Amino acid sequence: MKILDKKVKQLFEYLLALRHLTSQPIRELKQYEKSWMLDELPLGDGCFLGGDGVDADAYLEVHQQVFKNDYPIFDHKLGRIFELLQFDYTKDGSVICSGVELEEIMNQNWEQLQKKVSHVHQGKIELTQWERFLIQHSEMFIEVNEALDKMKDLPLHMKYCLKMYETWIEEWKEWALNQKRKRQIQKMYDYFFQLRQMMKSEEQSLEIMMGIGVLSYQLKYPIHHPMLVMKLELDFDAERGVAKLLPSTRGYQLDLEVLAGVEFANQQEIMQLKEAVSGSMISPFDIEESEGILRQLIHYMHPNGLYLGKDEVEPVSKFPMVKQQSVIFIRKRSEALLKEDLQSTIEYLEEGGRIPKTIQAIIDVDGLRQSQDELKDWVGIGEQLLFPLPANEEQKDIARRLANNVAVTVQGPPGTGKSHTIVNLIAHLLAHGKRVLVTSEKDKALRVLIDKLPEEIQSLCVSFLGGDRQSLAQIEQSIRMISEGLATYDTKLLDKEIQVLSRQLDMVRRQMSITKNNIVRFKELDSKGQVWKDKICQPYEMAQLVAEQVDRFGWVKDKVSMDAVSPLTEDQFVTLWELKGMLPAQHKDLAQLKLPALSRLMSVEEYRKLLSEEQCYSTRIQELKLMPKLYEFEENRTFIDELGRQLEPLCQKLEKLQDPLEQRILEECLLNEERSLIWETVFNRLKDIIMKVNEIEVLIVNDVVECDYYDHPKYESIITSLKERLQAGKGIGGLYLTFNSDIRAFYENTRINGQKLSTLDDLNRIESQRQKLELLAKFAKIWNKNMAPNGGEFIDGNESQVLFAHNQKMKQFSIIMECLEEIQQLNDFLSPIVQGYKKIGYENLSDLKALSYSIELTQNKIRQKGWQEVYQVLLSKYKPLLIGEQLHSVGQELYNALVNKDLELFAEILGKIQSLNQIKEQYQVFYGLLHELKVAMPLFANELVNTIGMVEPMPGSLAEIFDYAKLTTFLDSLEDWKNGELELKMQMLEKEEISLIKQLIFKMTWKNQLDRVTPEEDRALQTWMQKMNRIGKGTGRQAQKFRREARVEMEKCQSAIPVWIMPVKEAIENFKVNPDLFDVVIIDESSQCNVLSLPILMRGKKVVIVGDDQQISPMMPGISEASVKDLMSRYLYNIENGNSYDFQTSLYDIACRVFSSKGKLMLKEHFRCVPEIIGFSNELAYHNEMIPLKLPVLSEQFNPAVMAIYVEDGARDEKKTNLNEAKRIVSDIKACIENPIYDGKSMGVISLLGAEQAKLIQKLLLDAVGEKVMVERQIICGDAYSFQGDERDVMFLSLVIAPNMRYNALNKKMYTQRFNVAASRAKCQMRLYHSVSISELSAEDLRYELLAYCQNPKPMYELVSHECETLLERDVMKAIEARGYVVKSKVSIGKYQMDLVVEGERQRLAIECDGDTFYGVEKIEQDLERQGVLERAGWYFIHIRGSIFYRNQELALQPVFEKLKELGIEGEKNLS
Repeated sequence: MKILDKKVKQLFEYLLALRHLTSQPIRELKQYEKSWMLDELPLGDGCFLGGDGVDADAYLEVHQQVFKNDYPIFDHKLGRIFELLQFDYTKDGSVICSGVELEEIMNQNWEQLQKKVSHVHQGKIELTQWERFLIQHSEMFIEVNEALDKMKDLPLHMKYCLKMYETWIEEWKEWALNQKRKRQIQKMYDYFFQLRQMMKSEEQSLEIMMGIGVLSYQLKYPIHHPMLVMKLELDFDAERGVAKLLPSTRGYQLDLEVLAGVEFANQQEIMQLKEAVSGSMISPFDIEESEGILRQLIHYMHPNGLYLGKDEVEPVSKFPMVKQQSVIFIRKRSEALLKEDLQSTIEYLEEGGRIPKTIQAIIDVDGLRQSQDELKDWVGIGEQLLFPLPANEEQKDIARRLANNVAVTVQGPPGTGKSHTIVNLIAHLLAHGKRVLVTSEKDKALRVLIDKLPEEIQSLCVSFLGGDRQSLAQIEQSIRMISEGLATYDTKLLDKEIQVLSRQLDMVRRQMSITKNNIVRFKELDSKGQVWKDKICQPYEMAQLVAEQVDRFGWVKDKVSMDAVSPLTEDQFVTLWELKGMLPAQHKDLAQLKLPALSRLMSVEEYRKLLSEEQCYSTRIQELKLMPKLYEFEENRTFIDELGRQLEPLCQKLEKLQDPLEQRILEECLLNEERSLIWETVFNRLKDIIMKVNEIEVLIVNDVVECDYYDHPKYESIITSLKERLQAGKGIGGLYLTFNSDIRAFYENTRINGQKLSTLDDLNRIESQRQKLELLAKFAKIWNKNMAPNGGEFIDGNESQVLFAHNQKMKQFSIIMECLEEIQQLNDFLSPIVQGYKKIGYENLSDLKALSYSIELTQNKIRQKGWQEVYQVLLSKYKPLLIGEQLHSVGQELYNALVNKDLELFAEILGKIQSLNQIKEQYQVFYGLLHELKVAMPLFANELVNTIGMVEPMPGSLAEIFDYAKLTTFLDSLEDWKNGELELKMQMLEKEEISLIKQLIFKMTWKNQLDRVTPEEDRALQTWMQKMNRIGKGTGRQAQKFRREARVEMEKCQSAIPVWIMPVKEAIENFKVNPDLFDVVIIDESSQCNVLSLPILMRGKKVVIVGDDQQISPMMPGISEASVKDLMSRYLYNIENGNSYDFQTSLYDIACRVFSSKGKLMLKEHFRCVPEIIGFSNELAYHNEMIPLKLPVLSEQFNPAVMAIYVEDGARDEKKTNLNEAKRIVSDIKACIENPIYDGKSMGVISLLGAEQAKLIQKLLLDAVGEKVMVERQIICGDAYSFQGDERDVMFLSLVIAPNMRYNALNKKMYTQRFNVAASRAKCQMRLYHSVSISELSAEDLRYELLAYCQNPKPMYELVSHECETLLERDVMKAIEARGYVVKSKVSIGKYQMDLVVEGERQRLAIECDGDTFYGVEKIEQDLERQGVLERAGWYFIHIRGSIFYRNQELALQPVFEKLKELGIEGEKNLS
C-alpha cells in the first residue's frame, strides 16, 4: 500500500474510532427519552392505532383534546354536599368520599345535633353547616322546638341524599376516568408538538422508532430492547389538531447494535437474518408477520432462548428471551449506518480503491494537482456560464475556479445569497452534464433550494428532506420524469435545438455588449467636456448657454457642427437681408421654378385638329342612337369582338339562303323544334351518305369500272369465290372458269380501266363501285322523300353524274344547319348577358340588323373612349412638363385648359408663359447669396425665402446665430443616441438572456441525461415503470409484492437522478463510497460540519465548500478532549496538522487550510436583514465588508428595527431561566400576533444562555397562543445553534442573565460566533430583552456590545440625507421638492450611494443626476454595475441629464413624475 493510501486509511480509522467514542449503544428502553408500549396507550376516541383513525396509513394517531365542564349534572342538595366535603368535581383527580364515609359523616353530625337539643330545652341553639344542611334550615340559629320538629324527617332526608350521592359519584367516576384518558392523550399530543419543534430547530438529532420483539438478556450490561426497529415520521397538523406517526419507506431493520460486543456461535446466521429482514414492511399489529423472525433470532442467539407471546409472563432466566411486544420510542439518531460506512470505506481502501483528489489533498498538497485529462472534462464549465438567476462577480468566480480546481472554498456570511448561488451552480453544472450532491449538516439550509430551481429541471433534482415518504415520492416523480424523458426526447433533435439556442444566446450576449458599450459611450459624451471658445465646456453648461439665448434665437433649428465655418461675411449677410425686403413677394419662387418649355408643347393648330377627331366619334354615336331596337351593350371590347365574330358570318350565310326550299327548311326549324330535329336527322343521314360516297370516289376516281352484274342473284357468291381464289394466290382461268359458268361470264364481261380482273385490288374496286351506286340510290331516295314535297327538285336514281350536284345541295343544306346552330349560339351567348334580349327566331330575323347597329354604336363608344384614353396619355405626358415642385403654377393653368379642352384659354396661357420668362431673371442675384447660406443653414435660408417682401430688423449678427446653432446641434446629437431606448433594449436583452439560459439549461440537461443513462439504468427505469403500473391503486393482492419489486428497481435507477439534495448523514447512509458517483459535492453551512463529515468527500470528484468561520462551529459532543487527543496521537501521528482534527474543527476550517491556496471567495452582498439589524454582525465579525442591500419601503418598515427592552423585575434561577423575561417575551409575541402590522410575519426566539430559557418560553407560548398559531408563524424557540441556516421576519432575543446571579463575561470566539448568528436571523425587526443594565456589564463582554448596539443602532434603516455635491443635484432636488415631494440627497446603502431618493409607502425611486461631472469610463461602468445590484435588491432608478434639465426643465422632469405616479409615490401637496 502506498504511503498516501496508508495515511488516508489511518484518517478513516481515526474517524471510525471517533464514531465509536461518540455513540455508545443504548441497550435498555428506559435510557431513551420517551417510550410507549402499544398495549399501554390510552386507546379510544382521540388515540388510534393501526390506521383506525382518520389516516389509514398512520401507526399512531393522536388528536388534540377539548376539555369541557361536561361532568354529570346534579341538584342543589348534592352541590351543597360537595361544598361541605370540599370536593372539586371539575377535576378528575379530586379525592372521592365514598357513600359509607358520607353516611358516617352525616350520622356523626346527627348525633351531635341530638346532643345539642337534649341539653337545651328551650330557646335557640347554634347550628353547624352540616346540621343546617341535614335539617334543611337556612339560618345559623334555630328554636329548639323547631329543630325537634325538623329532625323528624332527618332519616328520610339522609337516605335520599345518600342514594343520590352514590348514584352520581358512580357516573362521575366514569367521567373522571375518561377525563384522565383525555389528559393522557393531550399530554402525548403536547409532547409530539414539542418534539416537532425540536426537530424543526434541529436542536437535537432525534428520531421516532417503532420496535417489535423486546429482547431481555441479563449480561454484564443488561439488555431490554426491541430487535426489529423501523423509523417513523411525525406528521403534525396543527390546523386540524392531529399528530400522526407514519411508517417510513425503509422498512424494518434488525437492530444488532444492542448486541455489540456479544459473541454468538451463530454469528453468520444472525447477519444473514439481518440481511433478509432489512427493508421488510412488517405490521406491528399482526403477530404472525414477526413471530417467525423473532423465533429464528432467539434460536440463533442461544439454543435455550425463549420466545414469549405478548400475554406470557417473563420468567427469571439467564438465557435470552424475546417477547412479542411493540413499542414506540424516541432516541437520538442512530449512527450505526455511519459506522458501517466508515468500516466499508476502510475495506474499500484496503482493496486499493481510488481516492478522490479532495481527500488526497488533505494528506498531501499534490492532491490539488490535476492532469490534462482531468482538466479536459471541465473545459467550458468556467467559460459559458449558464446561471438562471442574477449573479454578481463573486458568484460567477466560483464556477470559473471550479473548472480549474478540485475544490473551491466560499465564505458566506449570513444572508449573502448562498442558496441563490448554489441554485445557479446546480443549474450550470446540470447543463454541462455534471452530477451534483448538495449537502449540509442540517436540512434548514437546503429546504429553499428546490423552489428556487427553474421549474423545467426541478424533476431531475431530488431533495431528501423532511421524511422518507416525502423523499420517496420525489424520487418516484423524478424517475418517472426521467423515464418519460428518455421516451420523449431525441438526442439529435436536442443537439440541434442546443446549437440554435447557443447561437441565439451568443448573439444576445454580443448585442448586450454592444448596447452596454453604447450606453457607456453616450454617458461619456453626455458628461465629458468639449472645447468651446477656447475653454472646456461640459454639456450641461452648454445647455445653460442655450437656455440664456433661447428667447432671441429659439427659432433657429439648423444643425451646425462644432467645427463649421460661417458661410457669409457679415456684409454679405446684411446685403442678403436687405434684398429679402425689397424683392416682390408674389414672384419669390420664380427663380427656383421652371417655366414650361414652349418647344415641347402642341401648337394651337395641332390642338384644334385633335379636338375635331373626338367630335366625329360623338356625331356618329348620336346618329346610331336613332336606330330602332338598339341594345345597350357593355363597353367591353372582348364582348363586342366576340359578338361581331358570331353575328357577321351568320348574316352572310343567311343572305346566301335565297332558295324557297332553303327558306322553308329554315322557317320550319326556327318555328318548330320537332321539325328542326327531323331536318337535323335528314341532314345528318344525307351527310353521312355523301361523305361515304366521297370517300369511295377518292379510291376509284381514276378508274373506269364496267360491271353489269351488280343486280345478278349470284353476285355475292361470285365475288366471294374470286376473293378466295385470289387470296390463295391462284390465278383466274383454266378449269376454274370451265367448271363455273357464272364466274366465267362475270369475268368475261367485267372490266377495270378496260382490263379484265387480275388482282384482289381489282375486285375491291368493283365492290367500291357497287357501294357507291347503292349509296347514291339511297341518297336519292331520302332526298326525294323529304325535299321534293317541300319544293326541292326530284333526283333520278339512275343518274350517274350527280355527285357534284349532290355535294352542292349538301353545302347549302349545311349552311342552313350552321345558321340554325349559330342563331342558337348567339341566343345562348346574349341571353344571360343582355338584359331584355329577345331570342332570334324566324319571325324576328330582322332583329339581327338592330344587333349590327348596336355593335357599331358600342364600337364607336369604345373608339371614343380610346380617344379619351389617348388624350389622357397626352395629359399624363404634359403633366410632368407643366406641373411639379420645380415648375411654375402657370403650367398648372395650362394643364387645366387642356383638361377642360378649352382651346381659347390654351392659346391665352401660351402667351402668359412668354411674359413670365422675362420676369425670372430679376431673382438671380438674391438666390445666389441665399445659396451660400443654405449650405450651412438651410432652415434659416428657407425662413428668409418665406419672408421675401417683408421689411424687418435684423435678429442679430450671423456669428451669434451660427454659435447658437452649434450648441443646439451638439446637445441634440446627444438625443440621437436615444439612451432611453438603449436602456430599455438592455433590459429586454437581459430578460431574453435569462429566458434563453433557462431553455438552454433544460435542453442541455436532458441531452446530457440521455447520453449519461446506462443500459442497466434504462432497463431498471422501464422495469420500475411496469411495476408501478401493475400496482395500480395499490389495493390488490399483489400490490405489496409489486411495491417491493418496484423499490428494488428504483434503487438500481437512482443513479440516473443527476442532483440530490440531502443532509450529510443521509448522504453518507444512502450512497456507498464511490469517488465517481458525483462530479461535484456542494457542502453548505460547512462550518457546522465536524471532521466526521469528511467521508462525504469520498462520493465526488470535486467539492465546493460554503461556510463561515464567523458562525457557529461544531461543538464537543460531551466526551473528553483527552480521549480525542489520544486517538489523534494513535492514528494521525504522521499526518500533517493531524493534531487539529478534533471535534471543534469544522469542514470549513479544513477547507480553508487545504483548498484555499488562491484565497477563499467571500460573498459580500447581504439581502436578508435591514441594514440596521445586520450592522452589529457586520462590525463584530466582518470588518464591515458586508454590503447590506435590503432597505424596506415605508409600509414594510418596523420602527425601530432594533429594540432593547429592559425587564425590571427579571431574575435568573439555577436552571438558567429568567421567568419574568420569558413572560415579557411571550406577552410581546402575543401582542405582535394581534397587531395588524405584524400580519403574516414569522417569528423566532433565541436564548443567549443555554436552551432551558428557550424551552420555558416555548411552554409559555404554547399556553398563550396555542400550537396552531406557533405553526402558522413558524415560531421556534431555541439557541443560536438551532437557528443557524434559518431566518424569521422578527426575532426575540433573551439575554437571560440578571443581577441576582453572578455571570462571566463572554469574549471567546465561540461566543462571537453565537452572537453573530443570533443577531443576523431577523429580516425586519430584532428585539433584545435584558434584565441587566449596560452599566452592569463589562465592556469586554459580548453582551455589552450587543446591548449597546441595540440601544443605539446605526441609523441605516431610514434614508439618511446628506448635502448635495453638485449644482445639478441641488437644482433637481429643488425642482422636485417644489411639486410637494420629500427628496433626500446622497443616500447611502452599504457601499453604494445614490444622488437623490424619493420614498413612498410601498416603493422608492432613486434619481441619478448625470452629466455634471466626468470621472472616466470606469466610473460609468461601476455606476451601471451598482444600479444592477440595487435593482436586484428592489430599487427603481431613473436618470436626469444636466444637458436636458438646464435646457428644458419641464421636459427633463416629466419622466420622473410619471415614474413616481406609476410607483404610487405622491407628493405631500398632491395627496388630494
